[in-house]
Amino acid sequence: MTIEMSFSALCQYIGASTATARRNILRQQKYPADGPMLSYVAAEQRIISHLVDHAPLDSNVEPAHCREALEMFAGFGWPIRDIVFSRPSTYQPKMLIGLVEISLKPSLLLTDIRGRRGACKLFFRKAPAEDKPQLEEAVARKMASLLYYYGHDFQLESEYAPELCSVWCVRDGEIINSTGRLSRLLDDVKANCAEIELLWPAV
Repeated sequence: MTIEMSFSALCQYIGASTATARRNILRQQKYPADGPMLSYVAAEQRIISHLVDHAPLDSNVEPAHCREALEMFAGFGWPIRDIVFSRPSTYQPKMLIGLVEISLKPSLLLTDIRGRRGACKLFFRKAPAEDKPQLEEAVARKMASLLYYYGHDFQLESEYAPELCSVWCVRDGEIINSTGRLSRLLDDVKANCAEIELLWPAV
């Protein structure tokens, strides 16, 4: 038996401050039908096509939450100069830590003019409250650092640079980069995966 976790859920789990919040995250992963998340696939594909294929960023798309996200993305000035974007392979091997299987597929791959490579994840979900960011910085930085680890250490891409591994908060117009400091993060990931294994049967 394996326990499937998205890497955003894993990072939110690591950053959760209460046992209740952690159990809620696990419940959403174990029983996604109980609380379905809005799909932003249509919006993500439009942004990918815009950055990779240089297609116009057309926000005339359904459903309405995808249209809203595209309009917000278009309103910010993203630092895309001197960056070549490409699509990741449709097959991305998952990381297995104990019984926890982590999906780390990025939205886009990046290459700068120096030949350094990286990856980014487009994050669409709304902020939990009006006075809150889309994603807590500490959680986003963990996500970005896991993208760096996944490319540099797990897939052995030596050209990966931490400053090119990032989470793009589409609604906030903010890019949060990896720190490149992995040892403590990996210890946190292993410890939390062990905890997830213990809690999972009772969720």
